[in-house]
Amino acid sequence: MTVRLRAHHLLCLLTYVGKGYSPAFTANYDKVVKRLGEGEAVLIVSGPDAICAPMLDEREPHCLGEGAAERDALAARDVGALL
Repeated sequence: MTVRLRAHHLLCLLTYVGKGYSPAFTANYDKVVKRLGEGEAVLIVSGPDAICAPMLDEREPHCLGEGAAERDALAARDVGALL
């Protein structure tokens, strides 16, 4: 299977310490980190990803906002330059 990640979550993973927006978010994030640690492949996607999943049922999920999309664009640019 493949872990779908948006670009800015590549950077978030570097500083993740087991805390988050809610217990459901943190539990899901821990599962994603475990999958990555086990060597699962990553697919960079535009928009909500495996980490966003628990937040998509919120009234106004910030994962769908312009701010998240802007962070994705900046992260994709910066990570792409390094690769």
